[in-house]
Amino acid sequence: MVYTDPVIRDSCAISMIRNLHIISLIVLGLSLAVKADTFWVGVTPWQKGQSVDDINRLYLPLLDYLSKETGNKFKLKAMDSYEETISEISKGTIQLAVLSPIPYVKAKKIDPRIELLVTELSMSSDQKSKNDSYRSYIMVNKNRKDLNSITSLKGKSIGFVSESSTSGYVVPMAYLQKNKIVPEKYFSKISILGSHPAVTDALAMGSIDAGVTWDFNWQQAKLKYGDIYRTLWTSEPIPNLCIVAHETMPQRLRVKIRSLLVKIPENLIRGLSAVGYVEREDSFYDGVRLFEK
Repeated sequence: MVYTDPVIRDSCAISMIRNLHIISLIVLGLSLAVKADTFWVGVTPWQKGQSVDDINRLYLPLLDYLSKETGNKFKLKAMDSYEETISEISKGTIQLAVLSPIPYVKAKKIDPRIELLVTELSMSSDQKSKNDSYRSYIMVNKNRKDLNSITSLKGKSIGFVSESSTSGYVVPMAYLQKNKIVPEKYFSKISILGSHPAVTDALAMGSIDAGVTWDFNWQQAKLKYGDIYRTLWTSEPIPNLCIVAHETMPQRLRVKIRSLLVKIPENLIRGLSAVGYVEREDSFYDGVRLFEK
């Protein structure tokens, strides 16, 4: 319809402009709504012996803290394997990841644009200091009086975590090989159990003769079974787990998350392996790269 009256014509024009303005605001609102403001946080299964519900519960206060302080949403994705976590953070299908050292250097090798945000601080065994490193152990059950050295493990069974686990495979395996021990020939059976709790559970039940794990899981296992474990070998310090980000996460948000994590209240991470976070350079993990194949 064509309007010849100038008043009507102008009124219609104003109405159309107003409607277009409203439509543009709706479109803008929709575009903001679908904008990728939800970020996925991947966690390697180093402590997977806990249920997914347990892992979600433990990480929920941290994720809520990040969500509240940044205005974004952070959701946890419990990964099925170390390899899956490396792949997902390298592709950017998860934007944050909690990685142990070897998975971190592997992911960084695949995609150098992955950024180290923070390194975990862990409590020392005497509960007196916070450290940026931990150790790997080859352990046995204390009731095995016949097992008192690595030599005594010849012909016995041993449990590892995963071939991508730093303390649960890579570092102790390097120690064995350095001492000219060929695991496939030395041990009667080698089991890859998938998580640290699975190793200490197996030691407690007696289904393996020896197993490898790290500080935090040892403390968790003591709470579960009591002080039943004894070490036959202890590694040199290993850089702690870290939190990394993929480049698809905006740089300003990465900076914000780093600053939030280094000052996070301890009550928000209670039950996790971290008792705090600290900034470290990528070079902090150079020693671990010597073990990475």
